[in-house]
Amino acid sequence: MTLINELRTLDALGGDKNLLLELAKMFNEDAPRALINLRDAIKSENHSDVLFEVHLLKGLVSTFFAKPVVDHAQRLEEAAVIGSLELLRNGGFDEFQQNVDSMILEFQSLGWVVAP
Repeated sequence: MTLINELRTLDALGGDKNLLLELAKMFNEDAPRALINLRDAIKSENHSDVLFEVHLLKGLVSTFFAKPVVDHAQRLEEAAVIGSLELLRNGGFDEFQQNVDSMILEFQSLGWVVAP
């Protein structure tokens, strides 16, 4: 299953493939760090940090028009806004992390980033 919409992403970037590659590289570096921060914020029940990290991640995945992942991030963000961490604790975080990891694997298969 493809999560990334390459055509829409390139269109939004004015067809600039180099910019797309730079954004993919940034995503590859920033998203895993944000996921770690999010997991830590969930564990410590730091609602403001949860909201910050979910919003950051939603922005990162939005860049690549990964609609299912963006929709998931939106649901997580809405829960965080009202101070509810249940969705995140009950599988929401794990599923979101798997989706972000899948996006990174897509970047690698497209040759946008190099696997570690």
